[in-house]
Amino acid sequence: MSDDVVVIAAGCTGRMGSFLTSNPGLASRFTRTVEFADHPVEELVLITESMCETHRYELDPRTLDALAAHYTSMTRNASLATAGPPAVSSRRGPTARPSG
Repeated sequence: MSDDVVVIAAGCTGRMGSFLTSNPGLASRFTRTVEFADHPVEELVLITESMCETHRYELDPRTLDALAAHYTSMTRNASLATAGPPAVSSRRGPTARPSG
């Protein structure tokens, strides 16, 4: 029966290490690890643009430049996950207007 269960735990590398060592035997239950490289600024802008399009927001071209500058200025550390900047930016409020 345990072969039918898949559990996925996701987070920043450092925090995942802490999580897996927080309980004896927990690490042995996760048999595969996948680490993703940080996205370059250009990809973060594309991710944000895609997220906006999904919600039918139309970005002003100046917004893309502002996003690139914003992402460039952000400090990358353990509290900022791989795709964190677009998610953080979208929670702060729309940087676009609804299309249509």
